[in-house]
Amino acid sequence: MTNHYKPKVKKCVNCNSKFRRKSDSYHMKKEPYKGNMMCYNKKENKHYQTIQTKNVNGGLELVDGDYTHSTYSYVLWDEESYYHRGGYFCSGTCSKEFGRACAEQGVRRLGQSLVRYNKRDRRAS
Repeated sequence: MTNHYKPKVKKCVNCNSKFRRKSDSYHMKKEPYKGNMMCYNKKENKHYQTIQTKNVNGGLELVDGDYTHSTYSYVLWDEESYYHRGGYFCSGTCSKEFGRACAEQGVRRLGQSLVRYNKRDRRAS
């Protein structure tokens, strides 16, 4: 995870929520994570050998035996990269809602600034 684009704003312009993190999930690893990335949702799964024993009634019963090994599941995040649309929105839905609201209010983007646009008046006001 290198050379990630940082968003232009810290929160979504439309809904004011945080951006989603770009993270990678790992399952059934033999060792716990020991690196410098942020590790969350850690889970250790302990594995035991199963032993079959006979019941008095003649049936078989599975019993947990001795501990054999552990596997680990976790999610890693580099604490920098996020999912975002164009640097301003958290999702495509937010960008569409913002565009629809701007159109309803008569706001149009010309150059680097937001200006009000009237139907018959073509100059920025």
